Amino acid sequence: MPKKHLAIRSCSLLALVLGVLTGFALFPFRSDAQLGCPPVSNNGWTKCATVYYTITGFDGAQTPQINSALSTWGQANFGNNSHVRFLNAAPPPNAENYGTLTVQTGATVSGAPAETVKDTRDGPIADATITFDLENIIPGTSPPQLVYDPGVVGYNSIFTKVTLHEAGHTMGLKDEPQGAGLCFGQSAEPHSNEWNLWAK
Repeated sequence: MPKKHLAIRSCSLLALVLGVLTGFALFPFRSDAQLGCPPVSNNGWTKCATVYYTITGFDGAQTPQINSALSTWGQANFGNNSHVRFLNAAPPPNAENYGTLTVQTGATVSGAPAETVKDTRDGPIADATITFDLENIIPGTSPPQLVYDPGVVGYNSIFTKVTLHEAGHTMGLKDEPQGAGLCFGQSAEPHSNEWNLWAK
C-alpha cells in the first residue's frame, strides 16, 4: 500500500478514535436507576460523610446481619458516588463531616416491624435511628406470628434485608411506590404495612 494511502488511513482512524472519545466526553453514558426503584430525596447523609453507628439490644445471631448490611451499603456507596461510609464506632473528638446512626430494638412509633427516624425531614441529616420491634406481630395471623420469628425460614437473613431497606432511607431513598418486585423486591405497601417485605 502506498505511503500516502497509509497516512490517510492512519489519519482517518485517528479522527474516528478522537471523534468517539470526544462524543463520550460530550455525551457520557447515562446510568439510570432500575425502572421502578425508589425515588430519591435530598434527605440523607451528606456526600463523603462517615457515619458512626451503634447497635444495641440484639443477640449474637442478629448483630452480624446488621453489620453486614451496613458494610454492604458502605461498599455500594463507593460505586454510587456518595462515598458515605459506615463505621461501628463512636465518632472521635475531631470528627468532621460525620453522622451518627443508632440501630436499636423497641417499639416503633408507626407500629411497623422496623422504622427509620431522622433528625430532619428535609435536607442533609446528621443523626438517625433505625428501630426494630422484635415483638411485632404479622397482622391477621392466627395464632399470632412474630415478624422476626427465629423458627421461620429466612430468619438468618431477615435482619440483613431489613437493615438494607431502612439504611436506604438514611441514604435518601423513599419507599417504592410502584409495586413489590419491581426494584429488587422493594415493598410498595405503606410504611406501617412493610411487614410484607420481610415476612415473605
